Amino acid sequence: MRKKIVVACRASNLAVKQAKIVIQGLKKFYPELQFSLKKVVTAADKLQKVSLRNFPQEGVFVKELERALLSGAVDIAVHSAKDMPSELPRGLLMPAVLKRENPQDVLISQRHIKLKDLPYAAKLGTGSLRRIIQLKNIRRDLNFVEIRGNLETRVKKIRLMGLDGIVLAYAGVKRLGLLRYVSEILDILPCPGQGAICLEIRSSDAEVKAMAQKLNHADTRLEVSIEKELLRKLGGGCNLPLGVLAKRNGSRVSLKAGLGSFDAEVYIDNELNCPLVQAKKLAGQMYKILIQRGADKLIQDCK
Repeated sequence: MRKKIVVACRASNLAVKQAKIVIQGLKKFYPELQFSLKKVVTAADKLQKVSLRNFPQEGVFVKELERALLSGAVDIAVHSAKDMPSELPRGLLMPAVLKRENPQDVLISQRHIKLKDLPYAAKLGTGSLRRIIQLKNIRRDLNFVEIRGNLETRVKKIRLMGLDGIVLAYAGVKRLGLLRYVSEILDILPCPGQGAICLEIRSSDAEVKAMAQKLNHADTRLEVSIEKELLRKLGGGCNLPLGVLAKRNGSRVSLKAGLGSFDAEVYIDNELNCPLVQAKKLAGQMYKILIQRGADKLIQDCK
């Protein structure tokens, strides 16, 4: 067994925190090993002023990490599962998905005001079309301002940009110890994989694969795989404003999904559940229903 494992992640504080969670988990099983952390700046991180909707391909937050893996410079790449493309490059695999944090979104607002109590035509910061569409279906009067940057920067922009609030993922807020700022956990569907951390390695590295699999959480992996499979079938890529949440409940699995138009005038949603043994068919069943209800037109509008 090798003596040192190099773990890579993006350079943001949240990504580093997630990588440290992985390293701490591995150390419990392999206390004799040395683990070093390598920060990698991705193309999307460099282009902070460019809307994510204008990036042409999936995986804009992971490509550089994958190159580092394929070159042999690092042994494990740590990602937010929501950033992962539907299909991995040849030579790479995902040996583990860690136990999921709460996958929902939260509102952080001035004076801890809840969504229903925000002033008329309130300004909310988010770069997510998925969030905008679902929130518009709750309150048509809301105005949205696109913001990017790391999580802490976005919290500061509430004051700097005169916003009434911002919308973020609960998981990132919790991992950075910022839950005190949360005004409300929102009842909207998250993006595929939100709240989960996943590991990516070289498919030829059997030793690291065996190590990484010790951190795998079977239920989370199942849920994330169903969500990602629905996204893959819909074919809209990471920019598709798909809200989706799979959940194992004992011997059954449920799946909620929703998709809307850019102007939020159209919203299609549905919920299914099935026995655990049929879980692999759930994404396909949901796909057929969404297409029958007009999702194909919404998908074309996103391309």
